[in-house]
Amino acid sequence: MAKPADKVFDMQTAAPHGAPGEAARTAVAEAATEPSAEPGTVTGSVTGSVTDTVTSSDFPCSVAQERFWLLDRLDPGSSSYNVAVRWRLEGRVLIDVLEASWLKIIERHEILRSVFFEVDSAPVQRVLPRIAFRVNEIDLGALSPDLQKAEGDRIGVIEARAPFDLSAGPMLRVTLLRHSLTESILLVTTHQIVSDGWSIGVMAREMGVIYDAVCKNLEPPLEPLAIQYADYTQWQLEWLRVRGTEAETTYWTRQLAGIKPFKVIPDHPKPAMPTTNGAIVSRVLPRDLTDRAQALSADRGATLFAAALGALCATLARFTNQTEIVLGTQVSDRDQVELEPMVGQFVNSLILRNLLDGDPRFVDIVDRVRDTTAQALEHRHIPIERLLGMVKGERSHSNSAPISVNFIFQKTFIQNTAYTEFKLIDMPSLPAGAIYDLNFFMVERTDGWRFSCQYNTDQFDGATAERILDYFRNVLTSAVADGARRLSQLSLADPAEAPDLIGKLNDTRILYPRELTLAKLFEAQAQRAPAAVALVCEQKQLAYGETNASANRIAAYLRDRGITPGSRVGVCLKSAVELPICLLAILKVGAVYVPLDPADPPARRAAMLAAAGAKAIIGRNLQPLDAIAGIGLIDVAVALAHTAPASNIAPSPAIEADSTACLTFSEGGADASHLVGLSHRNLANLIYSMAKQPGVGERDVSVATSPIDSDRATLEMLLPLLTGARLVLPLDKELAQGRALLSLLQRSGATLMYGGSQLWQRLLDAEWIGLPTLKMLCADADMNTRLSDRLLATGGELWALYGHPQASIWSAIQRLAPKQRITAFGQPIANTSLHVLDAAGLAA
Repeated sequence: MAKPADKVFDMQTAAPHGAPGEAARTAVAEAATEPSAEPGTVTGSVTGSVTDTVTSSDFPCSVAQERFWLLDRLDPGSSSYNVAVRWRLEGRVLIDVLEASWLKIIERHEILRSVFFEVDSAPVQRVLPRIAFRVNEIDLGALSPDLQKAEGDRIGVIEARAPFDLSAGPMLRVTLLRHSLTESILLVTTHQIVSDGWSIGVMAREMGVIYDAVCKNLEPPLEPLAIQYADYTQWQLEWLRVRGTEAETTYWTRQLAGIKPFKVIPDHPKPAMPTTNGAIVSRVLPRDLTDRAQALSADRGATLFAAALGALCATLARFTNQTEIVLGTQVSDRDQVELEPMVGQFVNSLILRNLLDGDPRFVDIVDRVRDTTAQALEHRHIPIERLLGMVKGERSHSNSAPISVNFIFQKTFIQNTAYTEFKLIDMPSLPAGAIYDLNFFMVERTDGWRFSCQYNTDQFDGATAERILDYFRNVLTSAVADGARRLSQLSLADPAEAPDLIGKLNDTRILYPRELTLAKLFEAQAQRAPAAVALVCEQKQLAYGETNASANRIAAYLRDRGITPGSRVGVCLKSAVELPICLLAILKVGAVYVPLDPADPPARRAAMLAAAGAKAIIGRNLQPLDAIAGIGLIDVAVALAHTAPASNIAPSPAIEADSTACLTFSEGGADASHLVGLSHRNLANLIYSMAKQPGVGERDVSVATSPIDSDRATLEMLLPLLTGARLVLPLDKELAQGRALLSLLQRSGATLMYGGSQLWQRLLDAEWIGLPTLKMLCADADMNTRLSDRLLATGGELWALYGHPQASIWSAIQRLAPKQRITAFGQPIANTSLHVLDAAGLAA
């Protein structure tokens, strides 16, 4: 069907009939006749594309409109403030009749032919007598049903996100997607400066009624509007001028004192510049659940809103471990009956500060939410911008908005209605732009209450939004089952699924030699491949057989010096082949390895030796420690030159696998309270777990980079030596200089290295292009998305490790992908389980 030319209409503005704003319109008209102006106009400094003079059809903006005007000035054409909906039309729809229906709606509502511009630094809305408008039609009939849906969704998103020009208009777009002669999808998009959710329902009803009337050549059976939106704006501004906002200001100043912006930690770092890219996920809540929630609210003298918001606050409190949940919400100002049939923006935003401290019962949460909301509604007439100005909490980011999470609760504005020619059926909306980081909305549909989350896709993954929706449903289910349950007792995970999920997560069982000591495991490896290279430092190399023999000699020397199983032996050596040999020798004796940093002051080393209860110390030039009573000094060169009968060299003593293998000091401490011990069995399990993931074997070359006195350094030495790999020990200067370390990696053919963020950054600064075979390990706390993406671009694997310094070296591991932020611990290491607890000590 050929499209007619753009239709326009010309309409005289009718005077209001006894409604809010009537006197104000008259005042504007009278002002236009002052001697300083031409008849019918008021001059002023005007910017915009409409005109450079103000006419009697110009009016100030409402409080809400002024907000959207300012937001558009900050981000011109942003789709975040679009209202985009879809309706399914079942039946024959004639495009010319549909277009005529919408033209009558625009004729009926002045606001739909209004444009906006600035005069004297203030926004002004102008009602145009005529405006170009047409209904676009796109025929998808030639596509298969699946392609129709995909293409319809694609076009719908484009329509939803297309910008509006506030100075040119119209602020309304309508597109018909024709699937067949009897089935179509209607896309309706407006800007919030001219409409709200209720307005969408008004337009849907009027479209159906007018369409029927046009088909029958009848006048639509619609009552004339008592007032127009411009009348309302005049009335609102006059009401605020007379009444004032002193009481509101006093209340909100007290209510928001000391408030801190509430944040849900995102999956990805917040972009430097604000973005509005968004997506929507939804859940339909069971009718039985919402009915019970409504009954619980009624028992507390509240509406379903209180139970829903209470459940959301409880969910976010458990999810974030915060007890002050600050949300935005929107309320309607359609208090007068004259406003109900009107299209326009009648919504104001409020800040709800919900306090969930003291582990309250859910019914107490509902009471708190009810009271907070009632007080906010009583003081709702203050503009949201003034409220935002009162929020002076700490900002962690220059792009931190004071309200990042929002909640909308509304009954459906669209009734599925059968008209003469078609049936109108409401459909879920497509995302326009994300105003908030997370925007939750609960809307009543014919199939039940739909709970949805629009999330900023630059900050959150869809899986996170889906998980929060599921948590909300589970919390609400738990709460209505027993309203006396406390916040800490409300279930986030589905009770039926939680044990299964935890079981799957913690199903990490693998076989490993749990009864063998570390020394026995190394000796077995040396026996399997005695000629394979075990240690490399500078130009020096030792095979597994040589390494084992050297360790045996030192072990024999230690026995001769009175070191017995359980004795604690300090080792104070720089990075060299002797360091892992001493470690192995101590383990062969059944003693406990206590690493010390040669760079530490002697007094600190002495305190650490005393705290560890050391019986001896191995090193070079140990004279400053002579004053330490009862501690034997062992020179490593003398010990390596020791010759002893074969009976003194082997076998290793019989010790239990649960015996302590090493002691290190955590968190920089030097006293006994910071000592952490790891047993032979602990370390063997960790080594065999890492041999499986990320994977370490006889072909690997591992470069040790951790501080000598750390438990990580102990693991970095034992991991390759017990799996048949090659251990490379860098010099201090190679670790300190990026190019020197880069040269070492290339010469050695490294396939495995752990490093902190500074070490990896030094390599990148040295123009490192990477080694495709290198497995890069890092602590999760050291890594950020920018650095991880740069490392992954080098072609190797990147693995994040998690561990608590007083629990184990590493407890969990995960392989990172591009753009992935570390938000969880990853998988637990072999033969262990992870259980995350909240502040109350309960499973989160």
